Amino acid sequence: MTSEAGEQPGGDILPDLLQRFDDALAALDAAPEFSKPARLRRVLDSAKRVLLQDGGPAAIEARAQPIETAGTFLGSDWNHPEILVPSLSAHSLGSSDSDTVVIEALSDLRMLAVARGDYQHPHLSAENAHNHLTQVLAVNLQRLFMPPSEAERESQG
Repeated sequence: MTSEAGEQPGGDILPDLLQRFDDALAALDAAPEFSKPARLRRVLDSAKRVLLQDGGPAAIEARAQPIETAGTFLGSDWNHPEILVPSLSAHSLGSSDSDTVVIEALSDLRMLAVARGDYQHPHLSAENAHNHLTQVLAVNLQRLFMPPSEAERESQG
């Protein structure tokens, strides 16, 4: 069965998820600094759902600047991408805390936007972002080519 648009039921949900993400991001951006932590949960939850969809990471990358300026990284080391240590990404991406994994993914996609020249970051050059991502890929190669261990599957749900 198909809809009038020719889509299968339960088909591409990315547009709806992106709308929810954009709404959550707008709420975070509009919030005063002291209340941003209360609004962050909705951003992280919707970002996680977007990242799991085909085309989701690219859509997040395209929103790198609004993600940062809304305050997603506020109060964390990720708020200062120029000081991030690529080797620590392995711990973040392997964390049992899904928020840590999502924040690292958002930060890495921000780096990609900077490296490609799509986001002119005030504290990070395209070359530095490219170098950072090269090192992140190098320390996480096993994640790309090897299935997760039973312990990793258990800890990450």
